[in-house]
Amino acid sequence: LRKVTLSGKAGAGKTSVGKALAEKMGVPFISAGSLARKEAQRRKVSIGRLQELIVLEGGKYDEWLDGEMRRMADELDGFVMDYRLGFHFLPDVPSILLEVDSEEGYRRIAAQQREVEFSKGNSHEQFRKQIEKRNSDMRDRFKRIYGVDFFQPGNYCYSVDTTDRSLEQTVDQILQWIG
Repeated sequence: LRKVTLSGKAGAGKTSVGKALAEKMGVPFISAGSLARKEAQRRKVSIGRLQELIVLEGGKYDEWLDGEMRRMADELDGFVMDYRLGFHFLPDVPSILLEVDSEEGYRRIAAQQREVEFSKGNSHEQFRKQIEKRNSDMRDRFKRIYGVDFFQPGNYCYSVDTTDRSLEQTVDQILQWIG
């Protein structure tokens, strides 16, 4: 198995697990989240504001991103891809849902000092609410546009709750599943 997609809420470990898993598998790591952060920087807005703009633009960004992810998947012989909709757009690629308790997801993002992704000057409680809103808005948007819910474990080949697992334990569990 040389191709895998990862999905999950903010803070579930998609990037950290994805990079470590890709290294162990000897394949590139591709991140939809990194593309979104670059787009937010290009527009000089927070990631939360970018999500709002994407909704106002009527899905043009989503179409572009989905096309880019499919193009990269077609071009590469192997990869680990952080792509919430990988299960939907790349149905022949095994998909893994990384689950996490909301508080742990928030703690991880705060520990990585990713607060800059959200509106500056807010309290920690406001930051937590922004993360919850980001997850909820994405879920609602994907349901509306594509008719799919990336929160549902049944959409995936495999799921791992990363809440109480170290990065190494999570990667090892996935590698065991991959075989």
